[in-house]
Amino acid sequence: MKKILALILMIAALAFIITGCGTAGGGDVGTGGGQAAGGGTGGAAAGNQDNDVQGGRANIIIATAADIVSLDPHASNDAPSSDVNRQIYSSLLRTNTAMEFVPDLALSWENISPTEWQFNIRLDIAFHD
Repeated sequence: MKKILALILMIAALAFIITGCGTAGGGDVGTGGGQAAGGGTGGAAAGNQDNDVQGGRANIIIATAADIVSLDPHASNDAPSSDVNRQIYSSLLRTNTAMEFVPDLALSWENISPTEWQFNIRLDIAFHD
């Protein structure tokens, strides 16, 4: 009786493992299925060149390690959200590969006092709410 019970449990475990490794909807592996940054489906546009441009705008599909929490830079403190926000928003300064500050929106900057900095901003930018 114990051998039959053990066999049934092994078959059930194997069935769970096999179904857990399958794809949702019977699609091909690697086609995605999540929501893309541009509002389309994650995998449908990736393999179909006809869907890469919709309404005159190209879809951008970005793979991240996890879902982003928010596109508001003030409301997110996780790495995937920060990676996407860095591609959307500009800042006064950025860092290069040597971890040195380089201009982004600021052309130059100087330290006026221990608590004050003066930034000279590019003229070709527009601020909005």
